Amino acid sequence: IANINRNILPNDMKQYVACMHTKSELYTSGSYIDDIAAIREEAEKNGLAFVHYKEKNRWAEVKFIYKG
Repeated sequence: IANINRNILPNDMKQYVACMHTKSELYTSGSYIDDIAAIREEAEKNGLAFVHYKEKNRWAEVKFIYKG
């Protein structure tokens, strides 16, 4: 689980993935729904698959799965 703002999440994505196994799940929060595209782009570059997001008051929780 990474509850960090939009500026940190893409920069640290490689470190998250380095700790993951195939089918591991990563949940991100602490960012707005407008930031999902940038976070998703970096996640997908690093082998993560977008699953879904949930929104509350413009804040987003996003789920990814590591494809391995």
